[in-house]
Amino acid sequence: MSEEEESSDVQEAHSQQKNTEEEAESSISFNPPVYRQRYQVVSEMVKKYEAKKVLDFGCAEAKLLRALIRNDTIKMECLVGVDIDGELLKENARMIDPLLCDWLNIRETPFTVSMFQGSISEADDRFCDFDLISCVEIIEHLIPEHLEKMPAVVFGQLSPKVVIVTTPNADFNVLFPNLEGFRHWDHKFEWTRQEFEKWSSCQASKYGYNVTFQGIGEGPEGTDHLGCCSQMALFEKKELCQVKEKESFGQPYQLIKQVEYPHRKSTISQEQKIIYEVERLLWFLSQPNSYEEEEINEDSYDDENRTKSYDLTQLFDMGRLKELCGTIENLR
Repeated sequence: MSEEEESSDVQEAHSQQKNTEEEAESSISFNPPVYRQRYQVVSEMVKKYEAKKVLDFGCAEAKLLRALIRNDTIKMECLVGVDIDGELLKENARMIDPLLCDWLNIRETPFTVSMFQGSISEADDRFCDFDLISCVEIIEHLIPEHLEKMPAVVFGQLSPKVVIVTTPNADFNVLFPNLEGFRHWDHKFEWTRQEFEKWSSCQASKYGYNVTFQGIGEGPEGTDHLGCCSQMALFEKKELCQVKEKESFGQPYQLIKQVEYPHRKSTISQEQKIIYEVERLLWFLSQPNSYEEEEINEDSYDDENRTKSYDLTQLFDMGRLKELCGTIENLR
């Protein structure tokens, strides 16, 4: 199948209204909806691993991108969405635009969001060594040829620190009373937990990752033996994994849209930032409180100059010094 034929099939899949996964899942009450639970888990992983550069394969209507952008607890520098359907990306390009609040609450660091048309079956030089790649409910849509190529691209060539893969849990399907076949007409397969774990463990072993599993979307009471509605594999690159010589894969992905979010452009050096932060902390600590006015701690004062001293290790754990310096040696 050519890329043009696959893109046409994907567009048809997005427009098809019958037998969608959302309709199948609607027969059971999930709170919040399963797709939101998936996005929440990805957001939590981005935060946990402090990922600065994140790529989402199969971004479609950019809903996950939007969820990551709007999460104020995540500090990213680069967020990229890739999908085979270029027209769908153009229709939803506005989803990555800054809002009024982004201009009122200016970010402290640069942040760029991009949308690219491309296939998960081929790598692009620009996205090698990203911190985290998410593949949310995409592998079950891949034709056999592309499913076979996907691991080498994602785990081998792009080789991020963390990979998240989610897919429907076929064991759970017996709970959907009106379901015939797969949850979505475009699904090429739906794996049981055992099948998904076997596939994931094979890729982890082959490409130097550790893998753990968890369910997303708990079912009704008494259905624990079926697992959750969706299943997730979390791949973490092994620290001792041998680094291969960087190859060139070209730049086959086509840029659809790129947005640079407003941020403060600092003109002072890193050393000046550290000094200003130390001065701010010392001023804060030097302010008297009711307890000091009643009883001064003589051990911390110089009797001659009446000055108070603080250990650098105490300052290091305050404010933004740890973020600015990294180590106590740098601060010293």
